[in-house]
Amino acid sequence: MLVTFDRCDPDALDQALSRLAAAPEVRSAVLLMAEADAPAAADLDPVLRRSAIPIVGGVFPAVVFDGHRADRGAVLVGLPAELTSVMVERLSEDGAAARARLADHLDPGDLSDPTIIVFADATSEHIDGLLEGLFDRMGLLGSYLGGGAGSLSFDRRPCVFDNDGIRSDAAVIGVLDLPSCVGVAHGWRPIGDPVQITAAAGRTVHELDHTPAAERYVELVESHAGRELDWTDFASVAASYPLGIVKLDEEVVVRDPVLRQDGALVCVGEIPQGAFAHVLHGDEDGLLAAAGAAARQLGTCGSAESEVTLLLDCISRALYLGERFGAELDAVSPGREVVGALTIGEVCSAGDRFLELYNKAIVLASLCSSSDLSARDGGAITPPRP
Repeated sequence: MLVTFDRCDPDALDQALSRLAAAPEVRSAVLLMAEADAPAAADLDPVLRRSAIPIVGGVFPAVVFDGHRADRGAVLVGLPAELTSVMVERLSEDGAAARARLADHLDPGDLSDPTIIVFADATSEHIDGLLEGLFDRMGLLGSYLGGGAGSLSFDRRPCVFDNDGIRSDAAVIGVLDLPSCVGVAHGWRPIGDPVQITAAAGRTVHELDHTPAAERYVELVESHAGRELDWTDFASVAASYPLGIVKLDEEVVVRDPVLRQDGALVCVGEIPQGAFAHVLHGDEDGLLAAAGAAARQLGTCGSAESEVTLLLDCISRALYLGERFGAELDAVSPGREVVGALTIGEVCSAGDRFLELYNKAIVLASLCSSSDLSARDGGAITPPRP
């Protein structure tokens, strides 16, 4: 595998993709760009369409290369396996139509152990429903990983792409004919008894315990903090107190409140009405321990010469850890080449559990090399109809 770090300007990206395409061991690529200097769609689209190899990727708040955070630049990972992709557009308009599109264009074929990569516009509705449809279609066939793309401003803008160009309110799904091992952890803990989500729609929580959600949330957080807090910058306070949705198997899936809007809480990811949730809290040591736990889940996938570990780490973890974020990267990087992105929501399934959209989590994937990849028969994604 070949990994490069370059500028985001179109000429530099064009040249980097041409170099990858000329390498005999490279058959596809993943491109991760930092939003601060990502090209405009009109400049990026021709570069993507000229690429001689299949490519999927996204624009994120920041990227990671060589174990360090970078707020500018692009990480390009050349992979020794075929990749096919489908772009699901207008995701917020009709979740059912998005799922039907997967059924029309996503074919598991003869793949035996693929890696399924998902990058979605974090401002979109129905991401959870899309993941359910993806899991219905592909099941426990392989490993899943990915994350939410876009800007911390939550302004909707083009941020996910394949060879046909960059799109907003969309998700790109790439099926890579390459095995991988994945790990996920978060390190957040409940601070008290659960509350019930008594009114919710999509990503918005309207009521907790029959009380306006923002009011009840502030009450619980300030009770734990032991003082009144300055909520002028809501997201900075809420970064320390996510919600944990209690699943049927008692697993807690984290949801990040990012906006307080007319007494409601707007989160990254859908919120099921009627479910129970904890307000969660964590400390820096607990988050760092979770990063190490995610790394240990990878085991010894791949060979030392070819292994690349792809990191999808929630940007809110980086904001919370501040100067100690480097310690999180250190916790996952011993003996590994680690590259990736700081995401707005994370996608993961290790092939033995349901596919989830996580928040405030760290996802790692070891993409493994195989000497006989060229002899494997791949499945197919049929090109979308106009």
